[in-house]
Formats: sequence, C-alpha cells, structure tokens
Amino acid sequence: MNIALQTSQGPTTTTTPAPTNQPVPEDVGRRPQWPAWLFRFVLLAWAGFWTWFVALDGFKDGLAKSWPYMLMFLVPIVGFTALTLKWPRVGGASLFAGGVCAAGFMAQRPDWALLFAGPPAVLGAVALWMGWRR
Repeated sequence: MNIALQTSQGPTTTTTPAPTNQPVPEDVGRRPQWPAWLFRFVLLAWAGFWTWFVALDGFKDGLAKSWPYMLMFLVPIVGFTALTLKWPRVGGASLFAGGVCAAGFMAQRPDWALLFAGPPAVLGAVALWMGWRR
C-alpha cells in the first residue's frame, strides 16, 4: 500500500510502509503434497506390476522369440509413466487416451475393459486434474 504525502517544499512523494516483523508461516498458500505423492506411488505400482508381468511372461516363453512382444508393452508403459511423472498434463492425456483406446479394442468384453483399460484411464484423468491444479 502506497501512502501519498503532501510536503510544503514541493510535489507529492510516495512512500511505502515499513515491513512488519511478523513471521509468515512457510506453508501459507501452499497445497498439501501428500496427494501428489500418493498419485506417484499408485502410478509406479501400476507400471511396476505390468512391467513385472510382461517381463516374466516374456522370459517364460524364451527371450529370443518374445522380445518384440515385451517391447510392444514395456515401451508404452515406461514411456507413459515417465511422461506423466515429468509433465502430468501431457502424460495424463496420453494415459487417458491410451486407456480409452484400449477399452475400445476390448468392447466385446466389458469386464476386461474395466480391468485392463480402466486403471490407465483413471490415472490419466487424475494426472490431468492434478496437472491443471498446479
């Protein structure tokens, strides 16, 4: 707040009041961090489970013939997860779109669509919501 003072010697001057010595808590105006950490944990648990599952399935069938199958699943899972952790809005949009597309491919089996395509779609929607809240 500026205070204008009229002096007898000349034009109006403007001064600012001295700062108060009141301590300001560090967390004023900040959002709690636990929702973001909980989201990261759930995202990494989902990606870790599918990475583990695909790797074990690929090793079971023999690495020589199953590495293209493993890459087909691992590259998007790791890529979407890294993208979501770095840029929540971009990664969330890609996760959500991937979940919706996967649900479209599994339209004949709604239970499969809910089980396999539901988690990335929900994680993507939450990432989008959290990214816009920043």
